[in-house]
Amino acid sequence: MFEEFINAYKTRYFKIFSDDFHGRFKRLQNELTEPKFHPSAELKQELNKLDLFLSSPLTVAIVGQFSSGKSTFLNALLGSEILPAGLTPVTSKPTFIRYGAAPGLSVLYENGRELYLGVEEIGRFVDQRVFGDEVSRLCVYAPSEILKLVNFVDTPGLNSLSKADTAVTHEVLKDVAGVIWLSLADNAARASEAAQIEEFLAGGGKTAICLLNQKDKLSQDELERLKTHAQATYGRFFERIIAVSAKQAVKAQAAGDAALLAESNFGAAISAIRELFGGEEIKEKFVREKCA
Repeated sequence: MFEEFINAYKTRYFKIFSDDFHGRFKRLQNELTEPKFHPSAELKQELNKLDLFLSSPLTVAIVGQFSSGKSTFLNALLGSEILPAGLTPVTSKPTFIRYGAAPGLSVLYENGRELYLGVEEIGRFVDQRVFGDEVSRLCVYAPSEILKLVNFVDTPGLNSLSKADTAVTHEVLKDVAGVIWLSLADNAARASEAAQIEEFLAGGGKTAICLLNQKDKLSQDELERLKTHAQATYGRFFERIIAVSAKQAVKAQAAGDAALLAESNFGAAISAIRELFGGEEIKEKFVREKCA
């Protein structure tokens, strides 16, 4: 009986942690939340978020001005036109995109209620002209292989009519380590966009990629000049600046057109996402900075 008591005591108070990074973090979490230190509820919540962050696929924020093609880009990533894209600002709340064995939609309300629907119902919720304030966020599930490695969150267009959209994007960026910035090729590297990139990415320690979208609208010479100008204007904020055509990629996938897919240069974007966001190093860097 005494040995049983000792073993139960050890199990409760002498926790064993692995020697990898996650194990070392768990040891720190355990020490910081010792009752004798009277840890705050906020501290516990933040540590639990970091614990979940380490054990889940990295979430990358998709950011850009209104009509920069964020939804079309995500559709190309998913290999299916799931997200609505149009000429009006349609994303007014964060829309998370995660792996699921079958397509689906989760709608989380401010009161904690969660509604599960077919993904085709998403159009009812993402148009900010009719979006109810009672909805907190959306989550789209899709059986896309890239989502086993990286999750995404679509953010509101930064130059939409609603000032609240900018605040939403700021909040999303607090909890992500990676950013993909979408910029229209025929409107990229202008002063207004450079100022926004400075606002959102300067000093944030984010690993970021810039995609110059709609490359099909420019000649090769125009595209080369644009890439040179973008690199000089805001290249310091990005690990890669890549010209793509998300629209071409979506069309190519639907038609099975390998030549058009190659012309879209979408493969370069996928390779950069896997290389920069698919490893554990970016997670560890983010957690170290948060813990500091």
